[in-house]
Amino acid sequence: LGKSPDEKEYIQWSRLAGLFVRFVKLEMTPAEWKEFLPARRMWEEFVQNKIKTVLPDLTAYQQFYELAEKRDHILYNNAFSKMRELQVNRFILIAGGFHSYGMTEHMRQEGVPYLIITPRVDVSTDPAVYAKAMYGKPLTEEEIQQVISQVQ
Repeated sequence: LGKSPDEKEYIQWSRLAGLFVRFVKLEMTPAEWKEFLPARRMWEEFVQNKIKTVLPDLTAYQQFYELAEKRDHILYNNAFSKMRELQVNRFILIAGGFHSYGMTEHMRQEGVPYLIITPRVDVSTDPAVYAKAMYGKPLTEEEIQQVISQVQ
């Protein structure tokens, strides 16, 4: 859309800004992650040089996405190993968020047919619930009831 070099640069930085927000909120899709990763250093330099802000260490965020990609591969391999073990030719795999994209990419590459069913969610859940699950801290009975009451 941009015609002048300045407009084109603005569009590029706007896109990277949007990706950066999704990066730190841990909301990126694998496609966004693949787009952002090579541009991350360029974005950080832009923020430091043009906006004059020093970013905190973002290594943990990058590790989150790298580990998510590794989990995709492990989930995919485990699912198909179990399928072979049980000698079945179809199965239901429930995955969410980042993993849905990663799993379908693996299946697409392998020529495996699949169907995606996406529920409609009318309320957002507490991000703390997701964070606790990611760090292996089980929810208490009270927390589970609280989440259920929000969804109903």
